[in-house]
Amino acid sequence: MPNPPSNLRYYTIDAAASLFTVQAFASGIAAVVAHSPKFGIRDVVGHAQFVPESMRQASVELTIGVASLEIMDEVTKTD
Repeated sequence: MPNPPSNLRYYTIDAAASLFTVQAFASGIAAVVAHSPKFGIRDVVGHAQFVPESMRQASVELTIGVASLEIMDEVTKTD
C-alpha cells in the first residue's frame, strides 16, 4: 500500500459529544401514506479521513449500535 499523503486529515468521532442523525425517505406508493422519520443514534464509533481541497483518499467508517436508534419525530402507532 502506498504511503499516505502528508496532508491527509484523520478525524475520530467523539460519541459522547455527538448525535448522528439519519432520515429515511419513503418512495413510490409507500410515500403516499408514509412519512420520512428521523432517527438519532448515540452509540456510534468511527472515523473520517480525507485530503483537504481534493477529497483524495476520502473515507468514512462507522459502527452503529442498533439498539441506540431513537426516533426523533412524533409518530403514531400506524406509522
